[in-house]
Amino acid sequence: MIGTKLGNKNLFVSIGHVYNYGLNKACYLAYLLQCKKEAIKSDPQNNGKFHLTNHELIEGLQLSEQTIRSYKKWATENDMIKTELKGSPPKQWYTIKIKATD
Repeated sequence: MIGTKLGNKNLFVSIGHVYNYGLNKACYLAYLLQCKKEAIKSDPQNNGKFHLTNHELIEGLQLSEQTIRSYKKWATENDMIKTELKGSPPKQWYTIKIKATD
């Protein structure tokens, strides 16, 4: 694991993720895993599911909207994450299907 600070989050990025996916995608996955960890602490009933807006991802990761959408599509197609719209107004909910050390 490599530790780094990104925005207001301390991220721990798997060296395996960096090797397999590159640094930026590994940071994207680490950010989502950190959000999952925080979601479990704040509301255990959601089983690690959490919601984020693209704006929150852009601010948190300091990447462009196009890059965020590209990474989300990549992670979804590779069965690493699942997203769904729920609620009123609808919110993008994430389910993370990988472990921090995959």
